Amino acid sequence: QFARGRLTRTATGGASFEHPLFGAVPETLADTAPLRPPGNVRQRSWTPARVHAIAAFQFGGAAADALLSGELELVTSRNTGRLRNVLVDGEHRLSLSARYGLFTLRAAGACVIHAACAAPQQRVVVHADSAEFNRQGRNAFCKFVLECDPDLRCQDECLVVTESDELVAVGKLKVAPVEIALGQQGLAVLNIGRHKKSRDVSSVIPKTTPLQ
Repeated sequence: QFARGRLTRTATGGASFEHPLFGAVPETLADTAPLRPPGNVRQRSWTPARVHAIAAFQFGGAAADALLSGELELVTSRNTGRLRNVLVDGEHRLSLSARYGLFTLRAAGACVIHAACAAPQQRVVVHADSAEFNRQGRNAFCKFVLECDPDLRCQDECLVVTESDELVAVGKLKVAPVEIALGQQGLAVLNIGRHKKSRDVSSVIPKTTPLQ
């Protein structure tokens, strides 16, 4: 059901294929889970339109517009031709998961979405006791989550913010918002900086991100 809803975020009018579960799906999403058609049909060419379609499917049209506004550079693998990273004005904003055909948000991309989209979109609000640890690259746990964008789903990319909407981290939601509301315990957001063993996201996300 959520996949059908998110399909409405993408532009229509271009070439499409008929999926047995989701109906008409734009060809720009033919290599994106869970919309891949049966068989091994995969696209190999990467265009700004295709990148925008995937970003819109994940984050919404306005967020995709903001993420890709500027001088766009698509970094592909020399061996496979598959997209690896998306840079805009020299900033590494997105990386592509080859397995799922979906984007992973980088810290620079998180800052763009935070600035372009009003709360609660894409956000997980955490208690102040958790925020400072999350800024340092640690994961967020359910007991510290105060609020969550109801449109998020498990495994979605998300922004970890304070009650005053200060951006402190970017991560991957590990449980559904409704489960958190019902008292689910354990891991809520996997901090991508820590998970990928890359540099601390606090080096990119400022401590005083302006409220939107």
